[in-house]
Amino acid sequence: MLKRLFTLLTLTIPIACNSNHTSDTTPGAGKEYTSENQTKKNGKKGASSSPGNNLPPEIDPSIFDEPGPVDSPEEKGPYPVKSYTEGLDDSAYSSAIIYYPASEPKNGRKTFPATTLSGGYGNTKEQMVWIAEHLASHGIIVQIFTPTTAMSTDPTIWSTGHLGSIKKMKSEAENDSSPINGLVDTESMGIMGFSMGGAGTILASNANDKSVKAAIALCPYQPKPLTSGVSMLFVTGTADVVAVPANVEKAYNSSESDAPKALLNLTGMTHQGITGNGSYKRQLSRYLTTWYKVYLSSNLGYHTYLAGEEAEKDKAGGGITTFNYSGN
Repeated sequence: MLKRLFTLLTLTIPIACNSNHTSDTTPGAGKEYTSENQTKKNGKKGASSSPGNNLPPEIDPSIFDEPGPVDSPEEKGPYPVKSYTEGLDDSAYSSAIIYYPASEPKNGRKTFPATTLSGGYGNTKEQMVWIAEHLASHGIIVQIFTPTTAMSTDPTIWSTGHLGSIKKMKSEAENDSSPINGLVDTESMGIMGFSMGGAGTILASNANDKSVKAAIALCPYQPKPLTSGVSMLFVTGTADVVAVPANVEKAYNSSESDAPKALLNLTGMTHQGITGNGSYKRQLSRYLTTWYKVYLSSNLGYHTYLAGEEAEKDKAGGGITTFNYSGN
């Protein structure tokens, strides 16, 4: 639906790298950026929670599924979170756990969107729990998996795990004994992975499962081009010497789809910034949550964190070398 609505936006924010940068909360001077077919501020000034703010006037907020209130994407969300492992065994992966919102859907929704999540080479599902807990608190069901062979350099192993996890969550939605029975929006599914799991994210997205609407490739290792119509967020860091930013940027630029896409390059983040000591968790939480709230939940109010007043505030705070975004 968003593909029909957004005019092309390309935001490029050149911010000088700070070699002493150790935390994404370090303040910095605001920088200029450019925007095609859109002014730097769209709509009216006011509370960012209003879905009509910071958007082209031709877009009618009422056509979105969830134009409701906006919670800060970088803070813990309004939902309590629970998890379970029983009944999730599958040949597509070694093990899995599902994190889910433990209260009724809000804002008139009856179900929650859902996403897969995996680590990379040598990682286990436990290293990605912080992302799953955060997203679940914002109303997104997450199945994390450990692949069948975590020490492999074959990204199809992760792709198989992602697709198997999508299938498993759909079956859990129809399983009377499952905690998420009847709670999964099986037409709003996402795929997310880190490193080899990020490369597998792109491969799984290219499988053209029509229920997969959005995906996030976290520091994907030697990523292939995206060929499907999935809305994709690519994330990298300027200090990543494993999944080097140039390769991630190449995958972003070589996308064969006109679906919305974005490239986030965080200043000073290494490859371990996704699973490491937490220096980048604020910004990662902010952008991962926002991407899924816009492109899985169809919540127009969060668009300000991509191309509105809230986006400008974050850029001015420093820590972002590049944020390229095109939405249509």
